[in-house]
Amino acid sequence: MKLFLKFLFLACLLANLQLHKANAVANVEELSQMALPNLCEQPGDLCSLRCQILGGRDGRCNKAKMCYCNPL
Repeated sequence: MKLFLKFLFLACLLANLQLHKANAVANVEELSQMALPNLCEQPGDLCSLRCQILGGRDGRCNKAKMCYCNPL
C-alpha cells in the first residue's frame, strides 16, 4: 500500500510539473504580444516597470505611444 501511495504521489507531481511548464510557455507568448496603453505618455519609465511586474524583461514604446513587453 505504501509503495502505491508513493507511486501515486510521484505521478501527480510529474503531471503537475508538466502542466505548469506548459502554462509558463503560454505566459511568455502572451507577454510578447501584450500591448499596454497609456503608459508611454506618463513621466518615468512606467512601460518597463509594468512589463517587469508582469514577468517580462523590459518594455518599449512605439510611435503610437503603446507599450510592448519583451519576454525574458
